[in-house]
Amino acid sequence: MNPTEFRFIGLVRRGLAGAAISVAVMGAFAAQALGAGGPVVTPAGAQAALASYSRQNIAADKTLSIAAQQVGEQGTARILDDSWFQFEAAAGYKTLDGPTFYPFSFNPLEDSVPRQATFPASFAIAARVSYSAGTPAYLRGCPTATSMLVFARKSAATPWKVVLEPTINLSALPKFAASSDGFATAVDPRRLSVAPLRVPRLLAKELRGYEASGKLGTILRSSYFGAQGQCWSIPDVHAAAHTFATPGVSVSFLVTGHRPTDARAFAVTGGAALVIASLNYRWTLHATAPHKIVIRAIAHNPVSHQVPAGSYSSVTEQGICQVAVLDPAKSAHPAAPIRIIGADCGQLPGSGR
Repeated sequence: MNPTEFRFIGLVRRGLAGAAISVAVMGAFAAQALGAGGPVVTPAGAQAALASYSRQNIAADKTLSIAAQQVGEQGTARILDDSWFQFEAAAGYKTLDGPTFYPFSFNPLEDSVPRQATFPASFAIAARVSYSAGTPAYLRGCPTATSMLVFARKSAATPWKVVLEPTINLSALPKFAASSDGFATAVDPRRLSVAPLRVPRLLAKELRGYEASGKLGTILRSSYFGAQGQCWSIPDVHAAAHTFATPGVSVSFLVTGHRPTDARAFAVTGGAALVIASLNYRWTLHATAPHKIVIRAIAHNPVSHQVPAGSYSSVTEQGICQVAVLDPAKSAHPAAPIRIIGADCGQLPGSGR
């Protein structure tokens, strides 16, 4: 994971800125796997998992080791970070930061650890990045950035791994809801404005509409595309479409929820929930003869290595966006069904022909 990295589809840069729901589905989001045994993870155990991940992350970043990175990550978190390692290695980097590596670690702020007696299991923990002495200012990222790390574990024989890692506005998130014993309150999807499993579909619909019309709809705000002082961003797909659509080049855009869904929900005070889910998106550019799409690789510029250098009649760029939303209680009658409060978006390797 790179806390100083902003990755935008098509306009990517490495920079600074910082229906009825079944009982089975309800159980998945409430994360209440009741059984005879004790909890498979406690709040203290969650913090230990975070400390272990910090060490694993440093080992991976120090050498751009995908094998080491996969020890501590899976799902779209691993896909995004593996792709960035590939781009950096292609650009001539030896470490995450270039010739000199500056390790960083995660300090826990608050967590949501549901009481779970069986696997698979998951929990969320908000953490602030702590940089090592001597880290240059340009690598320190946004000073108010908070990483919301979601850990999952498939079985007792497998380790905890990070599956989602958006940067969020912690000030926009109410406190996690918990019982007196410190374990998280269960989420009841029926009481939320939007059932968690529907969140990716709703976000994808909004982005498709915005790309086509330039109208923001009920969920999107212009500030989500990189406002001053904001520590996260999502792609401005409408602006990107106009950037790509040069004379002789046509553009198509597709965005869908990641499959299988990785949506996770964690209760916060006021009957709301933090929902995090991944979207997959793809740009396809077609050039009509005699036009060509030319891709040039630039030394020490990872962004330029997303598609192999060459001259093409068609180019496909693809990416993933992990989006964190505040899903209000249905009883609150919110003006918007959900509110985006964080994201982590990045490119995957593309292709040309």
